[in-house]
Amino acid sequence: MPLISISMTMAPRFGSGYGNSCISILPGATITAALTYFFPMVAVLSFSHVIAKFSLQTDCGLAKLCHLLYNHVRAIVKTRVSGIAGRRQSLYLPIGLLQGNFMKVVINYQEYADVEIEKAILRQLPGVEIVESRTRDEASFMEVVKDADAVIVQYGPCTTAVVSAMARAKAIVRYGIAVDNVDLAAARKRGIIVSNIPLYCLDEVSNHALAMILALHRRLSAADRLFRENRHHLEALRPIPRLSETTAGLLGFGNIARRLAEKLGPLFAEILSCDPAVGSEEMLTSGVRKVELDELFRKSDFVSVHVPLTPSTRHLVDRRLLSLMKPSAFLVNTSRGAVIDESALVEALQKRQIAGAGLDVFEVEPLSENSPLRSLDNVILTGHVAWYSEGAIRELKETAARETLRVLKGERPLFEVKLC
Repeated sequence: MPLISISMTMAPRFGSGYGNSCISILPGATITAALTYFFPMVAVLSFSHVIAKFSLQTDCGLAKLCHLLYNHVRAIVKTRVSGIAGRRQSLYLPIGLLQGNFMKVVINYQEYADVEIEKAILRQLPGVEIVESRTRDEASFMEVVKDADAVIVQYGPCTTAVVSAMARAKAIVRYGIAVDNVDLAAARKRGIIVSNIPLYCLDEVSNHALAMILALHRRLSAADRLFRENRHHLEALRPIPRLSETTAGLLGFGNIARRLAEKLGPLFAEILSCDPAVGSEEMLTSGVRKVELDELFRKSDFVSVHVPLTPSTRHLVDRRLLSLMKPSAFLVNTSRGAVIDESALVEALQKRQIAGAGLDVFEVEPLSENSPLRSLDNVILTGHVAWYSEGAIRELKETAARETLRVLKGERPLFEVKLC
């Protein structure tokens, strides 16, 4: 004859509290459910534990008991919620665990050694299944995310087809600032929240852009090469103007451009910027003068690109704009490669139409081994590393995991992307 023993503890709490319930079924299976919820200024019904010990002859009996316990807990919680007159609070109850519906989070990454930081945070979700993926292939990615509750993605393609395949997803969290590999329209159609990490590498990227500007100005690549070849002479490096007599231009005036402007201010005679979304008064508070696009390219000795990749900014820097630049001017890009028409840039560099460029991003990544950019001596190339520092990686990983956790708890993320 089966023996069933149930004990229940009622522990009221006030303010924001957490209640935990554990159901252990022995022998043969153990199901643990963490029922977490809070109601400000209201005594909270807290199930400290529900322990059931029994032995059953068939799996059907086990399933029936689980179902009864599930309905019992749900009924109590529902009653408690409905008793709060005129107020609704976000309620996180992973009661699907009682039915065996564990949450699944897919982490797609290419450049990190592991995702242990993310796992440690996500394991706050009871019974969460974490699946690692390193693919950039659309078909493979579709297969792994089709039953995911949330997806954290670095370079995996969240195309229309991939997003449409997400039958259960509540969130797509992008490792990084840009979301150009996520089809925002498809996510909106499916009601999927998209979040990014907009603040994690402001110093790193602005420092990288500044380093490229200074290296181009001082002709460091040429000076190093000539010295190693024992061909060093000043005439090969001339002319180098005094930096404090030159003008820096910022295409875009978002977080990174503003941080860079702070660093450029003491070095340059003037800083210009073009950004339709930012007013001239706001720019002036950062010591920057707002100009139109053509003026930016005509007057700047260094143009640093800081705009996101969107349909309207793809190939924004084209042959026409490049033709407006001074022959002594340099172009720096640490945003997205496709903002610049790469073939037009190659032509301008080959013809010495502009003095040089510093590129951390490319129209197609990784950059082809046969790209003509690799053979040019007036270009500094780095492989999409401007964002990197150990501190930036840690902040990126922690924030991505916490954003995912918020959504799966029924909360809104801190950095939700506006879906157009």
